[in-house]
Amino acid sequence: MSKLEVADVALEGAIKADPQDLFYLSPLHEKWKLIDKCSRVVKYTSPEFTKAYQELERILLIGAASCYQGMANADSPFIGSLTTFLNVAYYQVFRHKGQMQGELVLAKPEPSGATEFWNFLESKYMKPLLMFTMTSAKVSAKIYIPKILEPLTLENIDEPLDLRVAAPLSVDPSFTILKPKPIPDNVVPVRIISRESLPYQRDPKTKMRFDRVIVHFHGGGFVAMSTRSHQIYLRKWARSTGTVIFAVEYRLAPQHKYPCGLDDAWQAYYWLITQAEAQLGVEMKYVILAGDSAGGNLAMAVTLRCIRTRFRVPDGLLLAYPGTCSCDFHSSQLKPSAVHSFPSSLNGRHYASLHLPHDLHKLLCALRTCRFKRCLLVPNTRPCLGAGTVSSCENSSSWQRPSKGRVIQLDIPISVNLCAICRKLKKDCELVEYRMLMHGFWSMDLGFGLKECSFPTQQAIKWINELIKTARYKRILGCVS
Repeated sequence: MSKLEVADVALEGAIKADPQDLFYLSPLHEKWKLIDKCSRVVKYTSPEFTKAYQELERILLIGAASCYQGMANADSPFIGSLTTFLNVAYYQVFRHKGQMQGELVLAKPEPSGATEFWNFLESKYMKPLLMFTMTSAKVSAKIYIPKILEPLTLENIDEPLDLRVAAPLSVDPSFTILKPKPIPDNVVPVRIISRESLPYQRDPKTKMRFDRVIVHFHGGGFVAMSTRSHQIYLRKWARSTGTVIFAVEYRLAPQHKYPCGLDDAWQAYYWLITQAEAQLGVEMKYVILAGDSAGGNLAMAVTLRCIRTRFRVPDGLLLAYPGTCSCDFHSSQLKPSAVHSFPSSLNGRHYASLHLPHDLHKLLCALRTCRFKRCLLVPNTRPCLGAGTVSSCENSSSWQRPSKGRVIQLDIPISVNLCAICRKLKKDCELVEYRMLMHGFWSMDLGFGLKECSFPTQQAIKWINELIKTARYKRILGCVS
């Protein structure tokens, strides 16, 4: 039934969609030629990969079924976790039944089950396993930074920006390492990851100069996950590139509706740019914004706000399977480029679990925006909700683009929005599609499972070094001229 519903929505969207939608155009059209110039495809087609992929798909489906059933009627987190582990054992014996149940719960997801499944790696029971598999890091500590700008709200988010950042509030900008309980809305947790101790930690052995920075926003559909599980690849980045990584832990829906997450992301970036050198000893000289999935959406939104307010624009963007679709998941505005991301096949079989199914998209949008009848992912009237509004900045004189953009493209398709990004960045944009890898592959580079997931991580490390090298070169040229 879920597939029939998607087909019904897709048919209505195909009839009413803009004929200039990318997927209506000939492969010889200039838009496709532009994308071809800055994109490449990495294919995984070996029999060994197919076998490993099918095994991982089975594990994910069993995990989904176990989490949904374990947490559905649990009286406590402990009982829910215990039931989940018992279900995993049961479905390991009856594998086919587990796969069928997993496909069923993902076709018609419930809010509690969806978030519990996504947050499985965040549970305290998985923490020892994660720590065992992660690359070591000298620093992996949280700080709690105050918000020093007026908060973004539904009332002011649509107000025209006057090409400047509003004056900071009269608050103490000092951070703390002590976790407030509970964490108030005017504080943003930020995890610092580094291969060396930072100056604020007063380690006498520290002699490095810290001026290479990554500000990272984690994925999770805006409703789940945190910086803890994303250390899987962030620690590798820090160790291999020598960058200091600030991973922002923004507030999640449905407890905190839009634009709370965006407000946290913007406030954290502003604080880091203005306060990090004085308080942490980290010079924000070369700055890269990075994010995966929902985090990629936030990274683009923060960049757009920097451009429109003439604030410090990041030197580069590194985005993995970013949420850039500007569409209405209710009916006619569902563009072909968005529909293209729902199904995926491997050897003729559809794998709903490895991409984001249509009903799961709708659920996430509803949880985030509190619009259960018209679930908007990136409304065109909200200029800072996501990357889908890049095209609205194309003719703006305020466009100050990042030095380069690196977009890892996966199950969210090459869309009109990404075409706008390519057109603006031109040769400074690179799109890579890792065909047949699943959504979230950055977080699956654990040393077991799909060994192919390690290649995108190594490619990201290479791009980080290139982005910083390019930013340094342009800065030198600017000083000389």
